[in-house]
Amino acid sequence: MNYYALLYELVDDMVTRRVPFREEHLRLAREARERGELVLAGALAEPVDRALLVFHVDDKSKVEAFARKDPYVVNGLAKKWEVRPWNVVVGNDRPASPAATLPGAITRHWSARTTEAQLPRYLDHFSINVVPELRRVAGYLGATISLRKAKSKSSSKPPGVPSKPFAPSPAPTSKPPSSPTKPPPCLPTSIAASAITKLR
Repeated sequence: MNYYALLYELVDDMVTRRVPFREEHLRLAREARERGELVLAGALAEPVDRALLVFHVDDKSKVEAFARKDPYVVNGLAKKWEVRPWNVVVGNDRPASPAATLPGAITRHWSARTTEAQLPRYLDHFSINVVPELRRVAGYLGATISLRKAKSKSSSKPPGVPSKPFAPSPAPTSKPPSSPTKPPPCLPTSIAASAITKLR
């Protein structure tokens, strides 16, 4: 993964001219942020004549693809743009907890359990149903989701995992004690999600 700076040279009177395109521009930026690609972004002030967007991605082409569909570029508000590799020396280590660097923020954490086969359904559910609701929460800053596969059928349930899973695996069949234990066809997967909001 590498850091890249996307630099925009903006038109005069950018603050006024960007109004019809601002919402779509911000939507693209938020989506890139949620994918973990966009680190931070914004226009330089006094005057508003340039903008800087910092990406952390595996390939420069992802940054170029963002710029080519950005309405600020498509509609000529960014007169020129370029992507430059950025050799970050200080500040490129991620904190252990997102909330640790956000004074006045609160993290809400919840867990669930599913199987590998049902995992895509859960992720779709999270993206389609959960994230839009989180965005409606006042002070919403972002959300993360992480996965952890169980080692075996007998592995204990992680703390905080609800007793009723989102997509339960089939009930195990009882076997005589002398029967060898076979690994389940689909090991359970623990899912942890977090949402960060500002304290009001």
